[in-house]
Amino acid sequence: MSSLADSFSPRGFQALVNFVSPTWHKFRAQWRTLLALTITIMLSACAGLPSDSQRHTTTDSARPLGPPVEQFSISGRLVLKQGQRRDHLRFTWDHAPTADTMLLSGPLGQGVARLTRDAQAQPPARLELADGKSYAAVDWQALAQQVFGQALPLDALPQWLRGAHAGWTGDQDQWRIVVTEASERKATAYPLRGTSGHAASLGRQHQLMPRALQISAEDVMVNIIVESWGDDDE
Repeated sequence: MSSLADSFSPRGFQALVNFVSPTWHKFRAQWRTLLALTITIMLSACAGLPSDSQRHTTTDSARPLGPPVEQFSISGRLVLKQGQRRDHLRFTWDHAPTADTMLLSGPLGQGVARLTRDAQAQPPARLELADGKSYAAVDWQALAQQVFGQALPLDALPQWLRGAHAGWTGDQDQWRIVVTEASERKATAYPLRGTSGHAASLGRQHQLMPRALQISAEDVMVNIIVESWGDDDE
């Protein structure tokens, strides 16, 4: 996914990535050249072939987001920025009303961390790192306070990603949340990965779902880019 007391502050932002992704940073210099070549090849091969979530996008913030889905299964990218520094992670996220599972990996796919929430578990929120360390708390916000020394708006993110906020901007404590791009999709309830059955109609023809979000405080910014939903291959 040093001292963690201010990992998401301007002074300690570099420690965040070093903390949650020791494997990634160990091999980062070794694989930099290979990664650049791989990205170049992939971009060349994929030019003109946008994913389903990119085909019908808009930046028109006058359009209300939603209607919301109860659950989602998405994958995409996280871009962590502070000043001129930029770090990249990939993620998959399965969300349901009482449970979440988010898997984080480095650019080459190596596992970094597993973040979970289970309303039936005690305690409900857990963070498991690649080096075997684990942390637990009553919710993700309390978990962030314990691990990073700051209450990040993690519990608010599922509400934004599932389209529960009609507006494109909002605030959570000192954090500013902005939807910068949305994706128009068929009005279906998306099944979690690995489940069977057809998606149930929500009774509307289309939904406008957040595709790109920015979360910022001071000079720290986290960009979340949703690249695919669980039903993109259906």
